[in-house]
Amino acid sequence: MLTQEQIQEIENLCFSEGVYFYDVRMEMVDHISQAIEDILKQQAKMSFEEALKTASQEVGVYGFKYIVEEKEKEIRQAVRQRQFKLFRTFFTWPKIAGCLLLFVLVIIPYYYFELSAKTYVNISRLTMCIILLFWLFLRMPFKKAAKKLLTVKVINEGVLSAQWLLGVFGLGSLFTNNTEEGWTNAGWFAVLVSVITASIILLSLAEIMVHRAIYKSSRRNYPTVFTKY
Repeated sequence: MLTQEQIQEIENLCFSEGVYFYDVRMEMVDHISQAIEDILKQQAKMSFEEALKTASQEVGVYGFKYIVEEKEKEIRQAVRQRQFKLFRTFFTWPKIAGCLLLFVLVIIPYYYFELSAKTYVNISRLTMCIILLFWLFLRMPFKKAAKKLLTVKVINEGVLSAQWLLGVFGLGSLFTNNTEEGWTNAGWFAVLVSVITASIILLSLAEIMVHRAIYKSSRRNYPTVFTKY
């Protein structure tokens, strides 16, 4: 069993090698600690310093940074998979009833007020702005951790909904610049815009729900690195 001082020495080594994220560093400390204990069991006369050197050499010169990079890719992929998995559940019963209601609420203004395609697209784009502001408001409780956490970094940068919103703005410009074309004033065009708008709303909801769940999990796993509300 390693002492607290030895564990701290391992953590200091990981930090010096570029493992600045606390959650990843703790995983590395556990991995290296286990490797050192295994080495010392096989070679009882070996000192801790020698065992640490041997264990760190197994990671390699670029191994520490490579592990961080791979871990970030793994987390990003896992987050997106959770988002799309949750997004797909919105189209299962009974949640699909709410989705249909959302679609109806989005498309009603087009037919009720007999809007032109250009006006309807602009209203949809305004809706996207409101969604983005609401999305940012829901993220406000995400307090900054006292130490860097890779999971928090990923959810803070993983603004998938914002990327979709920018794409919709680009499509909106394309559509509104071609309103003289008859197809943009067709009924199916309003349906298309409504489907896109409703999908973005649901995707934004799925993203914020997943991000909040990951954030709460990080607070539970590393309570000492977060400031109090």
